[in-house]
Amino acid sequence: MATPYEFESRPRYHILRAPIKVPVGALARILPPTAAASVSEPDFSSPDDVERAFYQAFAATDLALMTTLWLDNDEVACVHPGGDLLTGRNAVIGSWRSILVGAEQPTVLYRVLHRQHLGDLALHLVEERIGPAGADPRRGLNRLLATNVYRRTANGWRMTLHHGSLPLTERADDAAGAGNTNRLH
Repeated sequence: MATPYEFESRPRYHILRAPIKVPVGALARILPPTAAASVSEPDFSSPDDVERAFYQAFAATDLALMTTLWLDNDEVACVHPGGDLLTGRNAVIGSWRSILVGAEQPTVLYRVLHRQHLGDLALHLVEERIGPAGADPRRGLNRLLATNVYRRTANGWRMTLHHGSLPLTERADDAAGAGNTNRLH
């Protein structure tokens, strides 16, 4: 029997390299009209496209791109690791502005651990590895877990929720053989 979601048993980290086209609307507030008019709309034809753009925007500290991928309404929400719940587009974009503007570009890796796609909503559980620029991807990156939710709109898929958190326990495969029996429940 088919399940209502896709599952990857061996997810792989995504390496962020390909550039994303930023939509005119997002740049209109930042660039002069002639420069903004030359930029084409992004093609977020799937939740994976939005997710890729999200992590590319984070890795490139690209506020214009980050602004384009969020749903344009006050239902969006975001929780940064250790932070409080932010609701509404202005609060969410404002938080990303304070994180990205003037920051050094971090090293960002991610992999989708679990997916559920139900009609016009998609939920992705993601492992993030984030650290300073030039950090060794095998060590020196902080491990975070994130829940990303996407909604299909008339203009393609957009992010509606991001919740990032620091795990309180080690991964089962990291703790194997170490005799670690710590549990949350």
